[in-house]
Amino acid sequence: MKSQGQKASTANYWWAIVSYIMISLPAMFFEKVSNVTKSSLFPYIVTILEIVMLLIVGRLLIGEMKSELKLFSKKIPVYSLYILLGIVSIIAWNIICNIVYYHPNVNARKFTTTANSAPLIMFIFGAILAPFLEELVFRKALIAAFKSVFNSTILSILLSSLLFGLAHWDWAETALTSKAELMGLLLRFGMGVILSILYLKAKNIFVPIGIHMAINLIAGV
Repeated sequence: MKSQGQKASTANYWWAIVSYIMISLPAMFFEKVSNVTKSSLFPYIVTILEIVMLLIVGRLLIGEMKSELKLFSKKIPVYSLYILLGIVSIIAWNIICNIVYYHPNVNARKFTTTANSAPLIMFIFGAILAPFLEELVFRKALIAAFKSVFNSTILSILLSSLLFGLAHWDWAETALTSKAELMGLLLRFGMGVILSILYLKAKNIFVPIGIHMAINLIAGV
């Protein structure tokens, strides 16, 4: 399936990545040195930061997003099959990982707890904002940027998926060497690979966005 959409420049992909890092890292350091996660304001702070990052990244990739959304609206049945395949594949991968070792990592437990205290704001964050932002950064921007450097689709998929997994490691509170964090990394690495393959196959970012939204909803955000 050929995409007829307008492609963003390689520079825009890198700027999207840099913008994400420049906002995310200071926020992580602030979280580490403060007790903000215990505050009732935490869900709102996270959501505001997510909106800011999405506005910046979305602005950099707006041309490509518009053309792919237009194409998506014309071929909904075809793209829906990709989304369904992705949902089934990720659920199967989750089942396998949970059989091997079931213990939610810190990130998963934290957001489950936060969702109980602010369900609406966490629904907006987990089911809408995070899937959009993460797919734009980890699938569209990172894969394209890595391909421009390494000229390898497979390596680009593996690296972007690894970073996707590491982005869900709560390094402020726990070591990556714990079983729960390692399984969390493996789980999200596999999820990243599935999302990347289906994105590249469909050539439309709204496919992994749709899958990601559905998975977060099924998981209870």
